[in-house]
Amino acid sequence: MGTEKFWAAGVTAALYDALNHAERYPEVEPPPWILDGALKVVEDRLRAGFETKNKLGERNDERKIYNAEIVSYYRWREVEKRRLAGETIDDACAQASEALADTSYQGSSETMRKAVQRVSRDLKNPATAFRYYSAMPETREITGTSLWPKASDG
Repeated sequence: MGTEKFWAAGVTAALYDALNHAERYPEVEPPPWILDGALKVVEDRLRAGFETKNKLGERNDERKIYNAEIVSYYRWREVEKRRLAGETIDDACAQASEALADTSYQGSSETMRKAVQRVSRDLKNPATAFRYYSAMPETREITGTSLWPKASDG
């Protein structure tokens, strides 16, 4: 039975072995099922989430953690837009709270302030900045989810 058949039968280790082989022998064109399989595993993990041990004695769901971080990022972004326009932190938080009402990112003015403190701190540290990966403009451009066209498009 070939490695692909093991993978098709549900043996995740077969995909792992095939990926290792592709890495060890980059001159050999890997069959398409390897990339398809890797994408499926990542999609499944993002869709379902996995329990992780981020803190001793505490179990966390990866998907829930990621979603919470993205919510914080969008709250931070809404406040930062207003701060860059010259608003005080108090006014910016209040306005962001109003602007995000009835959205997935809603929260009180104090919630906005906490998001600003957390995300600002995280973005300064390369070890934690990655948490906001999918919301960052660079990633949105790479993945084709940017709200703004590239300069070369317009």
